Amino acid sequence: MKKFIFSIMQLAVLNFSSAIAADLPVINSALMTAPTPIWTGFYAGLNSGYGFGVYNNAQNYGWANSAYFGDLATTMAFAVANSGPVDSLNQGGYIGGGQIGYNYQITSQAVVGLEVDMQGAGIGGTDSAIGMGAYGANAAYVNNNEIQAGIRWMGTARGRVGYLITPDILTYVTGGLAYGGSYLNTNPSSASVIPANGYFGSSHLSFTQNSKNSTLVGWTSGAGAEWMLSTNWSIKGEALYYNLGSQSVNNTQYYANNSTPAHSIVGGSTTRAYYQGIIARVGANYNFVLNKIISGEPVISKSVIRRSQNLTLNSPLWTTFYIGLNSGYGFGTSNNAQNYGWANPAHFFLNSAETAAYAISNSGLVDSLNQGGYIGGGQIGYNYQITSQAVVGLEVDMQGAGIGGTDSAIGMGAYGANAAYVNNNEIQAGIRWMGTARGRVGYLITPDILTYVTGGLAYGGSYLNTATTPGEIKNGFSGSSPFISTQNSHESLLTGWTSGVGSEWKFSSNWSIKGEALYYDLGSQKVSNIQYWLCIPNGISAGQNPVGGSDTRAYYQGIIARIGVNYHFNIISAPSVTKY
Repeated sequence: MKKFIFSIMQLAVLNFSSAIAADLPVINSALMTAPTPIWTGFYAGLNSGYGFGVYNNAQNYGWANSAYFGDLATTMAFAVANSGPVDSLNQGGYIGGGQIGYNYQITSQAVVGLEVDMQGAGIGGTDSAIGMGAYGANAAYVNNNEIQAGIRWMGTARGRVGYLITPDILTYVTGGLAYGGSYLNTNPSSASVIPANGYFGSSHLSFTQNSKNSTLVGWTSGAGAEWMLSTNWSIKGEALYYNLGSQSVNNTQYYANNSTPAHSIVGGSTTRAYYQGIIARVGANYNFVLNKIISGEPVISKSVIRRSQNLTLNSPLWTTFYIGLNSGYGFGTSNNAQNYGWANPAHFFLNSAETAAYAISNSGLVDSLNQGGYIGGGQIGYNYQITSQAVVGLEVDMQGAGIGGTDSAIGMGAYGANAAYVNNNEIQAGIRWMGTARGRVGYLITPDILTYVTGGLAYGGSYLNTATTPGEIKNGFSGSSPFISTQNSHESLLTGWTSGVGSEWKFSSNWSIKGEALYYDLGSQKVSNIQYWLCIPNGISAGQNPVGGSDTRAYYQGIIARIGVNYHFNIISAPSVTKY
């Protein structure tokens, strides 16, 4: 009889403990002998980490136009100068986002699964290919090609095979498909040094510059470990090697003051970037394993039971340090670019009507460049609960971002009854990574649900690329072949501000989930594009070669909608608060 009464009391205590832990199923005495946690089930979570380039990830191959230089020695010298080595372009940066997956526990120690993820990425690098080709005893050509390459977003679809070293610690290997949004920008600017006569210099040269974006597909493999720290929650750390292959762009150099268009091409280079590296990241998963039953009983490890019994019966205290992960999407708030054109009256022989027509054609409207994309990373912060309903705090975060947009400024300037100028300026702008440092002021609508407003500093790595393709229609003559235009690739660290609102639910003594919306404004940046007419007759001076151009300004502002999960350390004593 005593044993029976003791069993009944034990059952009642365990059931009472489970009732106060909202994220646990009903627990009874049969749990004490259950051998292992159940890993079989779907899960969803967030991740954040850093990508490292594994070695120099770009190459540059130069060439020269023998028809322009005439002799082999000079041609070879210029080709060698265009082939400068790229020695330190290692692509690195923050990456973060979310994942979903499914695990199946085959035996007490074997788990297999599938996982797909998507991340915003600020992975990238910049370097220069500087080459010098000797020509004779006292002459040399020098060329400098600036190269930018990286990944704006990345996803994987992988299998996982794991071994349980304890019932709640899984080690695994993983591998499968990888894909991502890559970019490659080149900005060559060359000069020659010929002390013998000094006839050739960079002021006479014009260069194509390139901005290329692609979706690349490759593979990934790696290893990691995951700890099931409660019935539904697990944390993981993993390292993944990825290889997305490569892409290339071609750069061409022109001699801007040459009366023969066929000989205007001096040389050029092909730049190839490789997209591979290692990602080290951490993550948190919510496992949908409620009501998993074996032999009529829920199954969960003893370590999970002990953690659940430590949950407090009192109202949750918010005063503590915390750390967590976030993932979301950024939306552009409006058209985020403007284009202002101009024309060189000296080129149009001071014809004001033709000059104005060409300036108008360079001022095409930018009507739909809204910067959007994935963003994800991590945050740390501190909360202080002032009263039973008031909480204040500070939070800093850092995210990789694939936020960006592309549009064209297409303009047409009429000139007389049967003539017009047309110009097309392609514009790419966005943010590769972003961070904030914000204050938070919150109100507890229940002891464990916090609503808050937040605001403070925002900063991020921005880019702006332009590529102009001019064309002329005049009295039946049409074509862009006589034109060459500078193209630009510009990156900056911008600072601004952010503000927003959110809500956070502390569903256990250490864990909370949140959703928030933040408006950000990082200001703007500008690049200038210049167009040249390559076939200049009658020895017109090089100073009159520019036909016109435009100034393109991009604005970096929008709204981020994101979710997050936080772990609260609960290591600092909080003031007593009145229960609701």
